[in-house]
Amino acid sequence: MRLAAAALIALLAYGGVLAVLLRKHEGDVSLMVIAGGGLVDPSQTPPGLTVDPKSGGYDGMMFYRLALEPFTRVRTAYGITLDEPSYRQQRILYPVIVWMLSLGNAEWVPWLMVVVNLLAIGFMALGAGGIARQYGIAPLWGVLVPLYPGFLISFSRDTAEIVAAAFAVCALWAFGASRWKTYTLLLCCAVLTREMWLLVAIAIGVVWLWRRAAPVYTFIAPGLLYMVWQLVLSSWWDRMPLAAGTPDGIVPFAGYIGVFADSMARRTVLDRTHFAECIFLALLLVTVIVVWRQSKARAEWRFAWLGYLALAGMLGRDIWLEHFGFMRIICDFYVLTIVLILGARSPARWTTCAMVVGLWLYIAKHL
Repeated sequence: MRLAAAALIALLAYGGVLAVLLRKHEGDVSLMVIAGGGLVDPSQTPPGLTVDPKSGGYDGMMFYRLALEPFTRVRTAYGITLDEPSYRQQRILYPVIVWMLSLGNAEWVPWLMVVVNLLAIGFMALGAGGIARQYGIAPLWGVLVPLYPGFLISFSRDTAEIVAAAFAVCALWAFGASRWKTYTLLLCCAVLTREMWLLVAIAIGVVWLWRRAAPVYTFIAPGLLYMVWQLVLSSWWDRMPLAAGTPDGIVPFAGYIGVFADSMARRTVLDRTHFAECIFLALLLVTVIVVWRQSKARAEWRFAWLGYLALAGMLGRDIWLEHFGFMRIICDFYVLTIVLILGARSPARWTTCAMVVGLWLYIAKHL
């Protein structure tokens, strides 16, 4: 029942956000796709999709395009041009799920993109609650994972981070329960939804070198699947997806420091949002450092967290300039952060809860 309560709270929270967004969009859910800009021809798009001429477009319209035909080898179709086809298609599982549920009906796709994200939020809460139970604490603490403020941006813009995180969180739970095959299947799904979750498999491989706590296939299978899919997409588009999405930062955390410094004036709502988010991330980092030794988190998740921290430091200034960019990208860092904090003593959990809920409500208000 407590597991169900965590999922119910998360679904009610995002259901409320959806109600506000639909009211703002006058009931037109397709505006969450944010279709617009030079890559969209409004005269050729399917019925059921509203193109906003004032918008420059966003990633959601790429997922929408692939949800109409996931395994396309045509760059322009349905009035939408894929900007980086191989890079977009490597995150294939979210649009594939929507495509299968739509049964070929394009008018259903905008609604199904939202529904799939809502279902993923529920499963994420269940998986995180299961991890909390493994630590010997109330499963209700699991609600902190889907209440990541950055997921508000993913949810309101029809992107894939929520679905990927749901697969990954449930995979972490399965690993803790020694359900190796279930874990491997779920992590493979996470990697096909968002390739950055491959770091979890790498971390398991690193730990395996001195402590063989899990079968070899738990880290070989996700890596092999990733490599095969990369080669397939490279043969389709003559460009490796990995090359199109390489971080461009040089000085570690220079982008974060620059945006934090710029936002300290807090002149605009965006400045104040950036300032709050930068403080939030800094406090999460400090919290993990404080609880590092006392946390019950596995060595695998500690290594994965260090990897995601390093990747966050590589993000360029152009990413940090937009909270809807960096808050989306570092969702995996946040998930592992909460996994580490849930394994610590209650003061750290309560402090983190206050920070998470506070920023979630602030971003929801200014969404």
